[in-house]
Amino acid sequence: MAKQKSKTAKKTTNTTARTKTANNSARKTATRASSKSADDNSYGIASLVLGIASIVLPLIGLVTGILAIVFAVKQRKIQPNGTATAGLVLGIVGLVFQLIFLLAITALFMFIGAVASGAFATAI
Repeated sequence: MAKQKSKTAKKTTNTTARTKTANNSARKTATRASSKSADDNSYGIASLVLGIASIVLPLIGLVTGILAIVFAVKQRKIQPNGTATAGLVLGIVGLVFQLIFLLAITALFMFIGAVASGAFATAI
């Protein structure tokens, strides 16, 4: 009789241990899934890096500025945070800088072309 109780106790202990392991495993999976979605800041970091690149890199900054704005808006829809806001601001500033740079370069080439063609030649 004692052996039978001992076997029943072991089975109960094993079943309880398996249940606890399964519950812990499910809890860890749920925690990983929720923390990944809640703490996932991939778009925010990408927008920050692209925003910095849009200020630093001439002409390529047009594309990176637009991408920075798109990623920042996407991150702010998922979870608003400072990284996404910084990426958005840097993307806008970089895009404005790049447009001013592009206009300045265009004006410079137009001026050089006009001078070369003799548009500013004075009559002697």
